[in-house]
Amino acid sequence: MNKKRILSIIMIMVMVCAMAAAGCGKKEEATEKKEEPKQEETKKEEADKAEPEKAEEPAVTEAKDTNKTKLDDADIEALKASIADSIKKEYLEPNNIAAEDFSWPEVNSHCWIYFNLLREDYISKEFLDINEELVVNEVPGSPEKEIVEATVTGLTNWYEASGVDNYEYFHDATIILTKEEITSIDVAAAK
Repeated sequence: MNKKRILSIIMIMVMVCAMAAAGCGKKEEATEKKEEPKQEETKKEEADKAEPEKAEEPAVTEAKDTNKTKLDDADIEALKASIADSIKKEYLEPNNIAAEDFSWPEVNSHCWIYFNLLREDYISKEFLDINEELVVNEVPGSPEKEIVEATVTGLTNWYEASGVDNYEYFHDATIILTKEEITSIDVAAAK
């Protein structure tokens, strides 16, 4: 008889806990629903106060070009400038290195495998909607790691600022952007 009593008490406690948890969940949902309109209204009011003239004008969104698939000379120069800028901001400035003292890793260095992995990771996330963690078995040591990461940042920053939205355009950049082409970028001469 004691076993039945203990089992009954445990079952009652489990049911009470489950009901309390279910009730708390509903209360949180109701609170969240009530807060959302207030946040939207507050944001709208702040936007109206900050820029009353723009509130009356229709919103203009810049359309991305989905037809451009090949880089022209201006695109290539912009790409190289973006990489040089990224090297300066992401690697040279934080490490107090003068642009004149910068040198690229050797073309036959294994760090370019890391570059390819980072580039492929960007492609999978940007174009294939694959958001898995990048697994890298061999990361180059410093400074090659930082240089490669800054180079990929320059590539992705250039693409995102290009106004083009398609894989073929990005892929054309990666074909043009060989190791030899990257290492020919004169970071010191770039503006």
